Amino acid sequence: MGAIGKTKVFLWLGTIILMLAGSLAMIIYNKPLQLQGLGTKTIVGQVWFNAVLALHSIYLIGVGFELISRAYLMMVGSTCSEQRRGFLCCFVYSMSIWWKLMMILGVVSSIVLCGLTALVIVLEGFAKIKIIRLAVTDAVTLVQLFFSVICFVTSRATQKMQDEEEEALHGVKKQELQPTNSAASTPSSAPPCYIVDEKKDSASPSGQSKDSEPSAVLPA
Repeated sequence: MGAIGKTKVFLWLGTIILMLAGSLAMIIYNKPLQLQGLGTKTIVGQVWFNAVLALHSIYLIGVGFELISRAYLMMVGSTCSEQRRGFLCCFVYSMSIWWKLMMILGVVSSIVLCGLTALVIVLEGFAKIKIIRLAVTDAVTLVQLFFSVICFVTSRATQKMQDEEEEALHGVKKQELQPTNSAASTPSSAPPCYIVDEKKDSASPSGQSKDSEPSAVLPA
């Protein structure tokens, strides 16, 4: 694995850690504050607060489940074909579908949280809210989305290239096996052998005529 491959692997692992740490930090940071700094209109602040906890909890569940499943696949050796890659590369191999799901979740989270933040600002004004809390929470969500998009694009390109390498490798093996199979399946040019049944020959009319013919008597 070259320098570019190592960079991609560390990017993916770093993004996973960032998503875990960011979501956990937002839950720890916002939960004790409850509705403080969200204005006097408790309904809008309550919706924003619940959305933050729910969306970042989904982040934690998604990342945790994926880490557990990848660890299991590593144990059974199902993440890399023929185990020709390094440990870390095998761990993050073929994760483009998961990155796509995280990217979709990031888009939804960003739209919801940024929309609710704008609604809180419009209804409450800057004087009644704690803008730093809102800005930090939205910034973490946007950073998670940004790195999810980068990881999805790089992972899809890498997986496509690796799949092409696997197809080429298995295609060469099939081409090597094809001549032997074709040689074994083609019929030989020699005429087929037949088994002659002596009983049928003796029972045939020609055999009876030969047996019925009188034998020549040699003169003494």
